[in-house]
Amino acid sequence: MTLSPKSRLLYKFLKFLLPFTVLTITGTSLVLSVIVYRYLEQIVRRDYTQIVKRSAGEIDIFLAGARQHLEGLGLIMAAVKLDQWQKEIAITAFLHKTPEFDYAKLIEAGNQNLLQTGLNEPGFADVRQNIVAQAFSGRFASSGVMRSDAGLPVILMGVPVSTRDRVAEVLLARLNLNSVWNVLEGISIGESGQVYIMDLSGGYIAHRRMDRVVKGPPEKIPEILSKLKADPRATLQWTEDNPDGRTYHIGALIGDHNWVIALSQPVSETYALLYHNGIMAALITALLGAFSVFFALRQSRKFLRPVSELHQQVLALSRGELDRKVDIRTNDEIEALGHAFNEMTDALKAHIAREVESARELVHARNLATLGTASSKINHEIGNFLNDTNMAIFALKGENLSSRGSRILDLLENESRELNTFIRSLLDFARKPQLQLQLLSIEPLLCNVMDIYRQAAEHAGVDLVLDWPETMPPACVDSGLFARAVHNLIKNALDAMPEGGVLRILGNHTDGVIEIRFEDTGCGIDPVTANRIFEPFFSSKSGSGTGLGLPIVQNIVDAHQGAIECRSTPGIGTTFVIRLPLGNGKTASIVNCE
Repeated sequence: MTLSPKSRLLYKFLKFLLPFTVLTITGTSLVLSVIVYRYLEQIVRRDYTQIVKRSAGEIDIFLAGARQHLEGLGLIMAAVKLDQWQKEIAITAFLHKTPEFDYAKLIEAGNQNLLQTGLNEPGFADVRQNIVAQAFSGRFASSGVMRSDAGLPVILMGVPVSTRDRVAEVLLARLNLNSVWNVLEGISIGESGQVYIMDLSGGYIAHRRMDRVVKGPPEKIPEILSKLKADPRATLQWTEDNPDGRTYHIGALIGDHNWVIALSQPVSETYALLYHNGIMAALITALLGAFSVFFALRQSRKFLRPVSELHQQVLALSRGELDRKVDIRTNDEIEALGHAFNEMTDALKAHIAREVESARELVHARNLATLGTASSKINHEIGNFLNDTNMAIFALKGENLSSRGSRILDLLENESRELNTFIRSLLDFARKPQLQLQLLSIEPLLCNVMDIYRQAAEHAGVDLVLDWPETMPPACVDSGLFARAVHNLIKNALDAMPEGGVLRILGNHTDGVIEIRFEDTGCGIDPVTANRIFEPFFSSKSGSGTGLGLPIVQNIVDAHQGAIECRSTPGIGTTFVIRLPLGNGKTASIVNCE
């Protein structure tokens, strides 16, 4: 039977698609199963870690409570004057009320006369002597975990009993850890899981199997304890092979006690939920894969011919070839998809351009907002300090100071003034300008600022010249903020001409824009510095400037929807050019000036 060209093409397509689909489904199933397994494994680790941490917290609370009980008994004995018989009664009542202590005694300073009750003291002579010595020095003392004659873990504690700021006696008690076992028995993990405690030597402090507790530490310290000792903050997990099967463990150190609290559970029980969910995920994936194959077979005849061209266009798009167009003529949905794809490419180009510009503006706005918050805090804190400092300076000026003291006072006043100026500049830079626009002539504003600096300019040998045409139209500006910008530019020009010179301010207007030029005959700026002068905190004045003057000027000009640029030639002079929109036409609407 001879197949038609379309049928042969479909046969070739299915011959390629079906094996690929089967392999894809199989691979996807395995990947999803692994992902589900790892995800649930992380859940098990997280939940069990929380159980271990909560258990450690309960043990910490138990030990802290035991210490508080013992210290409370010591405070009572120190506060109430008791005879020997009354002290014995008090210790007996304490042991009855706090069953976690099975032994207590009172040691008097300067001799070994002992008041004791409860069990006979085990042979911990060296440890007891060290505990008593520390307690007589006025500190609470506690031993590590020790083994009684029966092999059970205990802790010795010593509390100083002070009378008239002198340690007269020491209350020595033995804490048994049966109560710790009771705490751990109340923690349930599945059907057979448990929480147990070891010390760093490998000996069990609390465990359901009493033979492990009595047995004592092993000859060789387990490797996992060495890892926990090397990293006390770590929470480690491990598995062990036991006669009853493989068990899962997770453990961590308890506070400063050098105890290891761990959780153990048979691996089969721990991962039962993981196995179940893994199987369910694999089955669901297989069903979805089968549905995908069926759907692909039904749709292959429609999408076979134009898909290749669309695929090539996608590859070109991934390489950044946004100018390339797809040409599909099938008179169906695929052709419409091709047209939509071309429109999407054009929209994507425009969107990328907008997003890049928006991201740049957003980052700048966020930086300014953060700096503004920090600046307000600095102004509040340091401003209070400067106010107090200025009041102190004013008060000291009325005192009869030595010449050296007067010089120091003048220096302090100058430094305070400079710091206050810097803070104001920082706030001006960080705060977004709030414009109060008016349609006015720029010439009177320039004249006012020039008059302020005229005396300083004459003293420095600088001629201030204003070249302002009578035909110059008004512009929409905030008079206060724009005057601040002119202040900074004139001041910078005077600083650049210490040996005298000429500062010329010229005006011009073209195409709805007013142009103001500040030309000085100073030392000029090298190209590297000229590229950075609008950067915040960058200054070319060898440490005497704040580096915020020109950035503030730029912020003010930007707020007016204008632009500023710097042109400079070393040894000849520098020109700053400000361009502002006029108060009419399209530019007027931009700055909201009526």
